[in-house]
Amino acid sequence: MLSTPPPLEMLKDEIDAKRKFIASLPPSSSAADLFSLAKHQKILGEKEEEYELTLETQRRASVVCEHKELHPPTTEECPICLEDINISFPQSMSYFICCGNGCCTKCADYSRSQGVDRMPKCPLCRADFPNPGEVEKVTNLVMQRAKDGRSWAQFQLGENFLYGRHGSAVDNIEALKWIELAAEQRNPTALCKLGDIHYYGLGDIIEPSYTKARVVMKEAADLGHVHAQVQLGRMYLMGEGGQWDKAKAAYYSTLTYSEDSHPVAACHLGFLFFGGSGGFGKSMYRAKYYLKESAEKGCERAYIPLALRLMEICEVQYSGRTTIPGHSCLPSALFWARKAVCNGGPQAMELVADMERHGQQSCANCRRDARYFSRKMKQCGGTKLFDTAEKNASKIIGKLATKLTVSNRSESLIMLW
Repeated sequence: MLSTPPPLEMLKDEIDAKRKFIASLPPSSSAADLFSLAKHQKILGEKEEEYELTLETQRRASVVCEHKELHPPTTEECPICLEDINISFPQSMSYFICCGNGCCTKCADYSRSQGVDRMPKCPLCRADFPNPGEVEKVTNLVMQRAKDGRSWAQFQLGENFLYGRHGSAVDNIEALKWIELAAEQRNPTALCKLGDIHYYGLGDIIEPSYTKARVVMKEAADLGHVHAQVQLGRMYLMGEGGQWDKAKAAYYSTLTYSEDSHPVAACHLGFLFFGGSGGFGKSMYRAKYYLKESAEKGCERAYIPLALRLMEICEVQYSGRTTIPGHSCLPSALFWARKAVCNGGPQAMELVADMERHGQQSCANCRRDARYFSRKMKQCGGTKLFDTAEKNASKIIGKLATKLTVSNRSESLIMLW
């Protein structure tokens, strides 16, 4: 019985076969042949992107596996379900101020769901919980647990003093004392907070120090704290607190994205693949994937690079023809560029202006050069022969651009954007 080739090998064979087919087509400049060629080029591009992203998924899994071997996650056993819980995530465990012990969030949520609005008794020691209004009693219990050496209580008490919560007066000295005690026990959240304190400073007590922040953030990041990994990746990328290290920026951004699909981590990876740095080869498909993930989650820094990557992919995929109806990247690229304009920035405005000028050079349907018209171009007869998708695309782009005044809107609607 013949074995089935691995998916990647099959995909590679399909890509090679499609490339050979496209290369075998006779050269032609007729509209029908160009449309036919564009369909095959689109299929080839989709398969190449799928191949690249499959390799990227494997790379991320390899990085995560390597990190777990070098830095085993900090875990606690839930006394109810007996599962090992990774406490690097702040909401992974629920701790109880009565006895100081805790259980996983899933078990705590289940206990709360059993016919009561809130858990009346501790599921571990069966002691009654204080009422929500008994602030002083709650604060005293947290203080007692902190003095008992519970790192979660030490961190909570430190935040109470830091922000003046739960009846505690703001006291930076006490806040730093308790957060440092929790950090000494390698509590990931406390380490991350201590890193933030060193990064931004704390009143007259702690002067801002990127160097100290980077050391503490690395310890929290190695323990698996997502926020620390994001911050550390940015510090390596920007050279804050030490030398630039784009390879380590790529490493920690990969860990963050694998755990949380964090938009900032995705933006960092998009930039690195964009320029082919950090140990990565330049990859327009991987850059597009990460930048799109980041942009769709609202990371404004990804808007312009994403628009540029879309333009690059279209130019490479269609052999420099970026205005083929139904295959143009201009609608999506212009959408992201205009979102960047709405958030301000001369670079975005310049890019939008360039794309608009490019789209107005010829009719999107009959391809006639706009320079040969003495007045504004009007709808040509060939427009009615096309599917309404092109018209709908123009209408959508028009709606998305309501925040940007376009002086030649009537002309632009009959052009290919």
